[in-house]
Amino acid sequence: VKTLKKSSARALLKELYHLALVQGHPSISQLVDVVCTSTSPDGVGIVMAGYHGHLGGERLELFPPTAWDVQCALRDMLGALAYIHGRGIMHADIKPDNILIGAPPPHWRNLRRCRVVLADFGSVMTLDVNYRPHVKKSADLGWDVGAPPWRAPEVFAGAAFGAPADVWAMGACILFMASPPHPDRFERGS
Repeated sequence: VKTLKKSSARALLKELYHLALVQGHPSISQLVDVVCTSTSPDGVGIVMAGYHGHLGGERLELFPPTAWDVQCALRDMLGALAYIHGRGIMHADIKPDNILIGAPPPHWRNLRRCRVVLADFGSVMTLDVNYRPHVKKSADLGWDVGAPPWRAPEVFAGAAFGAPADVWAMGACILFMASPPHPDRFERGS
């Protein structure tokens, strides 16, 4: 369950709208429900299908990926990117924490037996016909596009960017997954 404060209703509606546009692909997190509770301090929650961890942290430490695992994750994630880009959406926050594993830990040992899915559509941007966001430069947004370790060079430079920045971030995630564990290096953005 992803929780949002009631004051961010606009952000919730934006995320739900874009998530609804991409439902149906096996490598996109599946929306189950939206709940509002008076007992929760955050008030609103997006309920997703059950996922069991993400590609960062514990999974890599417990089960270092094989070349086949990396290939399977890449297949799933590139399929998800092609799907969302084809629907005019740029994710804009691809990182290992937003790539979820669709099976419980005993199955983490072998990613070809479970699907990985792209999650967290809270930072999405709509794309024009040239696969560029309607806001052309990251400096014009008033917020950062993606987390620093996964950011494309053009985003860092404040230059025009588009859907290829998602592909760059996915490549950085795959490199992270295929490399020996060094999460602290990536978290610091070095």
